[in-house]
Amino acid sequence: MSDESDKYNILVDKLLNKTEEGSLDWGIVRDEQPQTKLGDYIIRLRADETAEGEPVEVVLLYRNNNELIDQFNDNDLRGSYWAKMTKLRELALRKARGVDKILDEILKNL
Repeated sequence: MSDESDKYNILVDKLLNKTEEGSLDWGIVRDEQPQTKLGDYIIRLRADETAEGEPVEVVLLYRNNNELIDQFNDNDLRGSYWAKMTKLRELALRKARGVDKILDEILKNL
């Protein structure tokens, strides 16, 4: 495998760790895609399918002007990353929606 796929693995691992820590600010854009901004770049996550109909998790990298500069999916990574990338996307969506804050507020009011 190439250095590029190693960087993709590292990126997914770091995004998941930072999301679990709560240190990334996630929002939601078109079609329920979670998005976060890091420096001059935007990272979006998307669930998709291969041409054969198999589910894949996709990471899209944009410049601030919304120019797509790269994308990859779990099939491009070393090892089995589908579950990890699904967890990342679902956790990012929960953070963007403020689910934990909402649940805390509901529990407080019960």
